[in-house]
Amino acid sequence: MRFVVPLVVAVFAGSVYAESPADVAALVEKLGDAKFAVREAAQRELLKRGEDILLELDKLAKTADAEIAERLKKVRYALVGYKDDINRLLKLVEYPALIPAQPVEELQNLIVKHQPRSGDHLLTLLMGRDSLLAQRARQTFVVMWDTASADQIRKYLSHIIRFQVPVRKEYPAGVEATITAEATLGDRGAGWLINRHGRPITFVCRFSRYFDGKAYGKAESLPFGFPAARATIGEFRTTDLPLGEHSIQIAMQYEVTLRDGTVKGEIRSPETRFRTVAADAPDVLAASPNEKLNNEIAKSFEIVETGTPKIVPTEPPDPAKLFKADPWYPQSTWRVAGDRWASLHSPVWIVHNPLPVDLCFDAEIHDLETRKTHQCYSFVVTRDTNVREGAIIPRDLAKFAGDREGFVKVKVVLKPSRRLALSDRRVDKYYAEKIESGELRVRIYPAPPAK
Repeated sequence: MRFVVPLVVAVFAGSVYAESPADVAALVEKLGDAKFAVREAAQRELLKRGEDILLELDKLAKTADAEIAERLKKVRYALVGYKDDINRLLKLVEYPALIPAQPVEELQNLIVKHQPRSGDHLLTLLMGRDSLLAQRARQTFVVMWDTASADQIRKYLSHIIRFQVPVRKEYPAGVEATITAEATLGDRGAGWLINRHGRPITFVCRFSRYFDGKAYGKAESLPFGFPAARATIGEFRTTDLPLGEHSIQIAMQYEVTLRDGTVKGEIRSPETRFRTVAADAPDVLAASPNEKLNNEIAKSFEIVETGTPKIVPTEPPDPAKLFKADPWYPQSTWRVAGDRWASLHSPVWIVHNPLPVDLCFDAEIHDLETRKTHQCYSFVVTRDTNVREGAIIPRDLAKFAGDREGFVKVKVVLKPSRRLALSDRRVDKYYAEKIESGELRVRIYPAPPAK
């Protein structure tokens, strides 16, 4: 009988199995090896692992012997020592400064040598919670912006450019409220990129608006960037919106010039949401009428012929008194013909005492001589305002004046405006009663005769 013995061929592939990468603990242990080459190889491998191993290194250093601990200090410094040096040198940066000063040469060299990690570190600091360190890091970044990468510039612009779309939770249908969208620069524009080496900095941007996910109006190029630290992007009207949920979003497409080209990008605001409710919904912003509130408004707010006198030159010049206080100074002017201008002094509203509520008025001047009513500019006075007076000016000055001159008898009527209250996010409770003045005078200054 013949036995067939199967041939078993064992293939040993020991040489093709790559050695598993050593873990951090094993590499740290090799830092204490007697052989110099082993220690150096372990150190090189640790450095390749990058900053992600810092927490583990710090943990291992607590139980390491003195020799390994000393070598770990060197590894740690090679990984992130530049951050400690940058933080130390940032304390020498002058802040605040009207024009950001040049960082000390050592700091400049550190930033250049360790880019892009140094730029990323500055970005982390300037977005952090330590306000003073953040301001100094921001100031250093904007001075050193021409050493930054395109990605760092994009991140910085996304951080410093802010969109504001202040809305109410609800708007009643049919009320022509206005929602104003704005773009602003953080730190009131002080964080804008500056020209460090005399190279031109060009920043071009276009703003787009979206209503319920669809383009709203045309994209516009607007001046934006220091010193224009604020730009009104556009207005959204709520008049004809259907009932229900709505959203607003704005976007900015930009190009900024760098040392070797341009960086392009887009920044979008989060969606801002609100609801349109029925036209007869309760006016939650209107203060409830009562006698106490009426008396407080009467004591705090007044409509008068003249307010604070303006100091103007005397005509003809009086050597003894070159200036005089004129309570009837013109507050508004309009062109009659060529270089001839007429002017007008209107009644003035005055706030005597802190207001108990906000004031939102559409204003009218009733001409007691012609019996005509003239629409004036609307105004809002918030209860916390520092503004104590303002003129009530007709929208069409020439139509009001006609060919008259001198004093004209009028009455001012102020009508509470829900539209203004809804449109101004500073308003949280407004006076909803009409205010009428007694008989007042407007003074018309005709244009001088043609030469």
